Amino acid sequence: MSPCWRSIPLLAAILLVPGASLALQAAQQADPWAELPLEPERSRTAQKETGEPSFFAVPIRTELQRQLIAHGKQVQALVVLNGFGTIGKRGVDRMRALDILALRRALAAIKTGDPNASVVFVIGFLGASPPDMQQTLSDEQKRLTQECGDLAKEAKLRVVQISGAFIGTPGAWPKAADAAKAIDPTKETAAEAAVGDADVRVFPVRTKVTELLTDWSQGGNPTGADCVVYLKKPIDPSNNPLIGAELEAHISDAIKKLNLPRKNRIDYHLVVVTPNHAAWQRAHDAIMNRFVGKEADQLTARLGFKSNSVTW
Repeated sequence: MSPCWRSIPLLAAILLVPGASLALQAAQQADPWAELPLEPERSRTAQKETGEPSFFAVPIRTELQRQLIAHGKQVQALVVLNGFGTIGKRGVDRMRALDILALRRALAAIKTGDPNASVVFVIGFLGASPPDMQQTLSDEQKRLTQECGDLAKEAKLRVVQISGAFIGTPGAWPKAADAAKAIDPTKETAAEAAVGDADVRVFPVRTKVTELLTDWSQGGNPTGADCVVYLKKPIDPSNNPLIGAELEAHISDAIKKLNLPRKNRIDYHLVVVTPNHAAWQRAHDAIMNRFVGKEADQLTARLGFKSNSVTW
């Protein structure tokens, strides 16, 4: 399991980094965000002082992207803040660390591009943190959650959710921010439509945004998924193997229909029904002790992929 993605209730045509180009979500419309003016001097100075952006944002346009960050809810933008950047800062220093002018302009641009836009905020603690920082990070997430809500209210944007991502891989933040900066919104046009049935839905990864969303769950390494599988049928811990022959056949048939150009990594998203803690624990133990690194690897090889990740 990837703890970071469980913390995001699975993480918009929009600014990629402060001062970058924007694109309107609705196809065949004029792009009012394409030539956003540069930020004021103070905003540029803020990034110069830290050496890296304080936030980045990406367009959310496909069903798969909405599944990954918002359980399929309608959302047009994902805004990710560098949670480490504001720790211990107050007043003017904190506003500079947030790059508040650029962030306000990004949110205003989302509203201008789509008056009915909704946004997801992720407070990203992406990178290695010193030991004994859990309470500090928790306090910072609460503070940033309040600030994100206030900024969205100021911009008159609807907020789908505000959540945190904790990824302890050194250097994960600059990798994710650089990947976001390199995205050209005008080329993010693939539909990423699912195939499958009521029990299995399989999505192809065909956009840079989705590559980013699947990359950062692995610490920002360039190993984004080529295929994402949502197993809609709840996991039964008594099954052996956990994913039986019938479900495997459904997955295999769906993958064949996608005609994937490459099959490096497949991501499995499992459904766990948790009527009580004991039921959740049984499912958790079955996934961790039997599926992850064992049955998942065997299933992955049979499906023709090289690696996998598992979330639930």
